Amino acid sequence: MKILQWMIKNIKKVSSDVRTAIVSMVLLVIFGGAAGFLAWSETALNLLTEILKSPTPLWGTITLVLLVFLYLKYESVLSLKLNPLTELVLAEDLKWKVVIQPSMDYEISNVPYCPEHESLLSWFSDGYHCHPREGTCKVFLNF
Repeated sequence: MKILQWMIKNIKKVSSDVRTAIVSMVLLVIFGGAAGFLAWSETALNLLTEILKSPTPLWGTITLVLLVFLYLKYESVLSLKLNPLTELVLAEDLKWKVVIQPSMDYEISNVPYCPEHESLLSWFSDGYHCHPREGTCKVFLNF
């Protein structure tokens, strides 16, 4: 019986010591981690401040300008590849819709546009007529 009481008494003491050790380690990790993070962030901020205060070398400026130029050139080429160019071209007193593909192929619309209103001419039995949204138009094409 004495052994059992002795074991219970010592288990309480050992578990108390283990709990104290665990709590102290957790607190040490929390505060140590916070201190380490603060030290790291202060060092990073000092390094960034020094970089911003130092003069920019000529090769760095040239490289930056070259990279921006290449990026803009790439974007313009990419936009041409994706979007065909569409324009109304004036020929024979009428406007015609021309679609230029990125491969430099082109397509001309069969129906002309009004040169004054840039609206598509409508086909009637006597020919093509312009029907503007407001007023009247005298553009008429008879084939």
